[in-house]
Amino acid sequence: MSDLYVAAGGGGDPLGTLIAARTLTAAPEAALIATYAWERPEVDPTHGPLGEEHFTGLVRDAGGAPAFSPATRARRPAGSTLPALARDLPARLLLLDPSRGLQALAGQIGAAAAASGGRIRIVDIGGDILTHGDEPGLCSPFGDALTLAACHLTGLPTTVHVAGPGLDGEIDERSLLGRLAGRHPHIPGPAAVSAAGRALAWHPSEASALWAAAVLGARGSVRTVNHAGRCAT
Repeated sequence: MSDLYVAAGGGGDPLGTLIAARTLTAAPEAALIATYAWERPEVDPTHGPLGEEHFTGLVRDAGGAPAFSPATRARRPAGSTLPALARDLPARLLLLDPSRGLQALAGQIGAAAAASGGRIRIVDIGGDILTHGDEPGLCSPFGDALTLAACHLTGLPTTVHVAGPGLDGEIDERSLLGRLAGRHPHIPGPAAVSAAGRALAWHPSEASALWAAAVLGARGSVRTVNHAGRCAT
């Protein structure tokens, strides 16, 4: 049995979620990670999250959830890095499909969590899941807010983990650390990053890659550029 990890925002969040999973547990088995297929335009020009109908070769995993394998393919013109992540991450990747609304998304997450052990761990890279909604740099909180609401509706024990506060450049680090005051920090090490190393070598992640670099000792500032409603770190 294993906790269900939910990569809150899609995109490159499964990489950071794996690093978090390896930090939170020493168990060697593959982490179970649920994620949106919601990626940047360079990867998926169709915009918005993809559902089951946008893929071929999905398999069934915990609770009957659709899961990725290296043989899964996105139906053109859609694109996705998730089949390659299924190949290169020591994790089982489940598809979250929000197309049928919040209650249905909660049902997906609840069934997968119940089948795997009954506990949910949300992982947000950067911290915009803690938004108040009025932060001047806020760009893309919808996926994170949808994830949080759906997990709440499951009624199952849920913990939110913020990895690399401020690394997505949307809410400043000082504000996020204030909102996290009193919480117990978990400190990842190089071994946790190494678990995601093959995927980090090619994936066009921004925040997860910055977090991995920070774990390995890199330091610097984060700059966010907004092009026509899209944020780039």
